[in-house]
Formats: sequence, structure tokens, C-alpha cells
Amino acid sequence: MTLFPFFIDISNQIGMITGGGTYALEKIQKLRSYGVKLIVIATEFLPEIEKIAKESDRLQIENKDIQENIQIKNSQNKQVVYLSEDEEKINIKKTNPQKQFSEIHLLKKSFSESDLERNPFFVIIAGEDKNENQRIYELCCKKRILVNTVDDMEHCQFVFPSLIQKGNLSIGISTNGASPSMTIQLKKQIEELIPDNTEEILDWLQEKRPYIKNVISDKKMRFVFFRILTDICMEKNGILEEWELKKMIEIFIGTKCK
Repeated sequence: MTLFPFFIDISNQIGMITGGGTYALEKIQKLRSYGVKLIVIATEFLPEIEKIAKESDRLQIENKDIQENIQIKNSQNKQVVYLSEDEEKINIKKTNPQKQFSEIHLLKKSFSESDLERNPFFVIIAGEDKNENQRIYELCCKKRILVNTVDDMEHCQFVFPSLIQKGNLSIGISTNGASPSMTIQLKKQIEELIPDNTEEILDWLQEKRPYIKNVISDKKMRFVFFRILTDICMEKNGILEEWELKKMIEIFIGTKCK
């Protein structure tokens, strides 16, 4: 089986995990910062899972308070400003620096077919009973729900890659289950190649994108400029000063910038 590495937005989607042991804990830890609504079903849960669920409740409350404060401040600001799509995304990011914490709901019970009536986007089967795992897998396939059976490649429609994440940078590594130890080795090697300030550089490049798109209207020229700018930031392992960016644009387009 050859797997294509899709990167998809799972925030606010419903995800379901069956099982409350070590495998389930591992998947919860990987998903907890992606804003997914996780429903974990098992007759017993590891204390670590219960702890994460409680922490999730606290973070959801704090994040809600932050959102409400932002809305109040915005409503108090009478000035109306129309932003482009890119500017709006950056504005949201600046006013809401919080991560997308996942909601985690624990259901202490045996799995039943009716649980799938919640229409989960995906199901992770992490129980230890192989017969029960097979039953859940077949139910998911019947309902066309994406399913991953932990440590059982033959019953997986998607897999979890070895993930490297630094802010907006996400790198997934997979050997299609051929050698998990190789993915670990490759992950270490790639992490050593990534500059320390990658997260800062990506945030800055995202922030400057609308301005650069406005100044350099030609798509081909803009693509070349972004490539040169990225190379400079990577080599410098940091961002440019405002005057440095403007000077660079002026040299590139041959005219003064505002």
C-alpha cells in the first residue's frame, strides 16, 4: 500500500478513539493541539488520559474567555476597517495567539454501533481486543468513515506519520510501516537541519505577504522574490529589518517603495 501524504484541517471535526490504554494516550497526545473534538470511548482509562481530559477542559474555558475579551474590544472599536483575506488571517493570528486546543470527552463505556451516529470524521481503534477491533473496523468501513487501527497496517485507511512541527512548519515522515525505526532516525536528521528561528521566520514571511503582494503585482516576479527573500532569511537564520526589506524590494523592482 502506497500512501499519499495529505495535509488536512481537522479543527472542529469530530474524531473518535476506542480504547483507554497506552495506544490511545499516544494518539491523544498527538492530536491535542489541532483543535479536534475528540471522543474517547473505553471501559477504563489510564490516569494520564483522565489528566489530559481535565487539562483540556481548563484550556477550553481559558480560550473562550480570551475570545470573548477580543470580541468585546473589537465591538468597542467603532472604526471599520476592510481587510484583504490574507490581512484578515494575520489579524486573527495577532489577536488570538492561543493554540487550537482539542476538546477531549471521555465516555466510560463499551463501544456500540450507535456511537458512530455522531458522524466522526475519523476513528482510531486503539483497543487490545482484536475481535472487537475487527468489528469496529468493519462498521467504520461500512459507513465510509476514515479509520486507523493502531499497529495493524492492514486495517488502516490512514496512518500517523512521524511529525516535526515548528509553528507553521509541519513535516511528516512515513515508511508505509516498513521501518518505524528508520522514520525515527530520519526525523532526528531533519530536525538538525531546521534553523532555530524557523518559526519566527515563517510568522514574519506570513505577516509581510500582503504588503509584498501589493507592491509586486506580477505573480512570476513575486514568486522569484519570495524565494530569494526566504533564502536570505534562512541563511541569516532570522528576519529582516523594515528598511532592509524595502531596500531589497526597491532593488528588485527598480523603483521606490512607499
